[in-house]
Amino acid sequence: MVAAYQKYLQSDTLGLTNATQEIKSIIKERGSESLQIDGHSRGTLTITNAYSSLLNDGDAGKYSNLRTNMVGAAAANVKNADDKLAELQGRNAGSYTEQQKSDMSIHMQGHKSDFVHTVIGLNKSSELCTTHHCLNGLLIVCCMHYAYLYKKALRLNHRASDY
Repeated sequence: MVAAYQKYLQSDTLGLTNATQEIKSIIKERGSESLQIDGHSRGTLTITNAYSSLLNDGDAGKYSNLRTNMVGAAAANVKNADDKLAELQGRNAGSYTEQQKSDMSIHMQGHKSDFVHTVIGLNKSSELCTTHHCLNGLLIVCCMHYAYLYKKALRLNHRASDY
């Protein structure tokens, strides 16, 4: 029920969830510094809704050092979330190189059989496993690989701009 509200109804007009308000507050407080926000599954909806609300507040271009990773994204089309992030960063208005723009874009990870990422989120797959597989006990080798990536804190290698 909460996920459906977050996906379809949450807005400044109808109200933001506490989690969205908290993400928004953290971005306002630390977003002009170096800040990375990572989201998994429904958390990607929280992040995307916070970005929308910040844009409604007139915060476009204020957060050039804000970075985001999304894993198993329930957010409807990570590319749309990346477009909001680009506005908040001022990515398209600034004098950034293509490599800098790519580094600033949302990094994402989602497997083709991850129902949340592909069906609910309408996102293309990156062919990598996500925690949804691990939670369901699927693809043990893939889950071990995911745990390795997480432990090593490697950057995700797929960007929303790749789609």
